Amino acid sequence: MDETLTTIPAYFDGEKIQLRVPYTLQPNAALLVTVLETPAPEPPAVNSAENERIKRFLSLKGIFKDDPEFDAAMEYLDQAWKQWTPPDFA
Repeated sequence: MDETLTTIPAYFDGEKIQLRVPYTLQPNAALLVTVLETPAPEPPAVNSAENERIKRFLSLKGIFKDDPEFDAAMEYLDQAWKQWTPPDFA
């Protein structure tokens, strides 16, 4: 039985393998998976002044713990953070 090997660029999104180019696979197709071990990219540098502002803002949680506007702002930020998709550095 002759087999043809085709290389398809892909990445793992944290849940499943995603192909970077369209390719139709037949059901039960035999696959070989090669994992390219590369070091994780360095996260972008955080401006220390920016980091300090975030720390000061988060320290207000205790002071404004019963303030509905502050609670709404924190909820908004929490939801935005959960929906944010980091950029693909690959």
